Amino acid sequence: MKVLRKNQIQIALQLIVSLLLIRYGLFKTLSLDHELSDFEFLNFIISLILIYVGSLILYLIIKQEKYPEKKYIKNIEKAYYKYLGVNSLGIGISFFLANEIGNVGYFGFFIAFAALLYLYMTQWIKIPLLSNIIFSVIATYPIFTLIVLEILPNISSMNAGFSNELLIIILFSFGILLTLSFLIKTLILDLIHVEEDRKHNKKTLATLHGIIVGSKRTAVLILLPILTILYFFIKYYNQLPLFSLYCLLGIGLPFLVAMIQLYRAKNTKGFKISNHILNIIIWLTIISIVFLFFNIKNYVAS
Repeated sequence: MKVLRKNQIQIALQLIVSLLLIRYGLFKTLSLDHELSDFEFLNFIISLILIYVGSLILYLIIKQEKYPEKKYIKNIEKAYYKYLGVNSLGIGISFFLANEIGNVGYFGFFIAFAALLYLYMTQWIKIPLLSNIIFSVIATYPIFTLIVLEILPNISSMNAGFSNELLIIILFSFGILLTLSFLIKTLILDLIHVEEDRKHNKKTLATLHGIIVGSKRTAVLILLPILTILYFFIKYYNQLPLFSLYCLLGIGLPFLVAMIQLYRAKNTKGFKISNHILNIIIWLTIISIVFLFFNIKNYVAS
């Protein structure tokens, strides 16, 4: 799977915005019980960024070793030291964070995140479909980490008249929806870069089965997030009508448009349009946190 740098930056930005909205748009604004202080949350973000940057350095090292005729980096040996330094710093901050709050789970989650990125960059990126699945999991891993370690320990409490248990279910659904979105995005990127992957003998579903089969199969896969949204709308509309309606119309309908457009796409131009639509859908999904906040406020007020 070929992920352009601009996509890497955009995904990182989407991740950070998601974490900030969950933390300050929900946990703090609604006065929910949570584990981290603002300073500790800042360390949480910095540690994630450093580990993520380290993985990008490792990615460039691997590309340089595979294609020595190109100039991804100037000095491989120095790049390895940079990778080890940045990664170690990120893990070190997470260790400080875990020690500060007395929760070893934080350190374990960050170690697992670094290991997951390393295995993905060095091994799993070569395996069709598995590389797509792992990348989508990596993209949303910090969101699940924040949910599990910030608010899950307080699941039995009630805050501002709204059940933490229901909020956790909603946030996990949010994370799953984003994971599916990133999975679909990576499959579309494979379709966009199929010729380049063939040139470099890189195996993806697109190179193995062709772009026509790939586009139609990926379009059918979009039914998963659509059905997820539809189920959520039916189950939670009575409790969260504003949020549920936004998910159905603001996210579900664009997914339907993306599915139809991708099913009809037959060339790179059509796949790029699908990729742009997916980017918009991901941002619309992230914005849903704002609607969730206002709906919870209305729920409590009523």
